[in-house]
Amino acid sequence: FVTIVVVFIAATVWEAAPDHGLVIEAFTVPADMAANGLTGQAVATQVQDRLAWMQSHTDTIRQASSFRNDWGNDIKVQIPDTGVSVGEFYRYLVSWLGHATHITGEIWRQNGRISLSVRSGNEQAAVFTAQGQDLNTLISKAGEHVIAATQPYRYAIFLDGQNRTAEEIRVLQALTRDTDPEERAWAYSRLGIYRQSQGDLRAGLNAQRIAIKLAPDLPHVWGNLAGAEASVGHDEAEFQDNLRAWALLKTKKAQELAAYAVAVQLVADPALHDMQQGDYQDVIAQMSALRALPDYSSSRSSVDIVTSSAFASDHDIE
Repeated sequence: FVTIVVVFIAATVWEAAPDHGLVIEAFTVPADMAANGLTGQAVATQVQDRLAWMQSHTDTIRQASSFRNDWGNDIKVQIPDTGVSVGEFYRYLVSWLGHATHITGEIWRQNGRISLSVRSGNEQAAVFTAQGQDLNTLISKAGEHVIAATQPYRYAIFLDGQNRTAEEIRVLQALTRDTDPEERAWAYSRLGIYRQSQGDLRAGLNAQRIAIKLAPDLPHVWGNLAGAEASVGHDEAEFQDNLRAWALLKTKKAQELAAYAVAVQLVADPALHDMQQGDYQDVIAQMSALRALPDYSSSRSSVDIVTSSAFASDHDIE
């Protein structure tokens, strides 16, 4: 019996220690709201649903594991127990040994307005207020605050998907002042792509060069730098940058990128090298392989264009 107890405790500790999930604790709500079914746990569940929706509407190749506050898809609402139970014991171990991010908050009403406060860990709470009973707006703002406070780069990509470009740029600019050089590199590289898309090619190139200095082993940054060099006619620099990106895609740092993006780039980068060196038949073969892979950065729509260009360059006009 003692052995079974020891094994159980050891197994529980083993499971609790690597916990990086997001735990939303029951909100404090007015008594009349709770009496009508809108309990603190119900509000926490609504925040959970909003965060899950935001994650599903954020299209980024950055792996969740590369964020300082990485909870992946592990977002859960904590249900308080009465007395000592196995669940309470496990939560104690997680809070002691694990690295979960805890979200807490309160709701109150005053002068015909409803307010919601939300905080991550021990940080200062953010307070949002709306007229009447517009709780849905407050839940949305609370979800955005949680993402912005814990995973600002993911929040910037979410804003981009919602066509809130001005807000996205502000978040990225703030992230360029982060204490983590790699976080700054992600931000500068994203800003460089934006500047390039707006026609400011020099600003885009400079941002990519800063990103490279901050994180010289990130594959995608070298690929972005290659594109920026190409935009100002630096063909040899583009060629060398793409070679560097391709080499880094085969290192551990590639694990910070989505597997589908890495698979596409491992085929696309050699095709770019072949095109610049005049090996058009190999370009055509690489494009055929690329067609079977998932779409990344318009790769599928580029296949026919690049293939046609390779045939033309190889003097196969038909």
